[in-house]
Amino acid sequence: MLEKPEGMVDSILSKSTPLEGARQLDHVRFAALCDAFQHHEKAISQYETLLKTRPDDSVLRFRMLHLLAQTDPEKAVAELKRLKKDEPSEGFVSIALNAISQADMPLKQRLDTTETLMKLIEIPDGESDSPQD
Repeated sequence: MLEKPEGMVDSILSKSTPLEGARQLDHVRFAALCDAFQHHEKAISQYETLLKTRPDDSVLRFRMLHLLAQTDPEKAVAELKRLKKDEPSEGFVSIALNAISQADMPLKQRLDTTETLMKLIEIPDGESDSPQD
């Protein structure tokens, strides 16, 4: 008896889940697999965990930000604000440009993300983005 595709995906992910003590590469592969099968929450969780030990990995950070922009824009904005504060401006701009240049991001979302990024770029360091009276 054939499983439904979703059941097959769940089975693949279940069998691919890294065990405790697995190599980081196994976690990277699992995150990419979750990403490919559109299990965004699992992928984001893996990317966040990996970034704790690999904070300078721009590919992992980009993939996480790309998924956050699609699934949790507020969290994506918070992460971009943190990056703007902690990273040199060139790194922030590079990550921001990569985030909006993905072909699989719908146009409206790309425009909304671009608008948000422009607002972030305009915020001087240490200031809030809340409206001024």
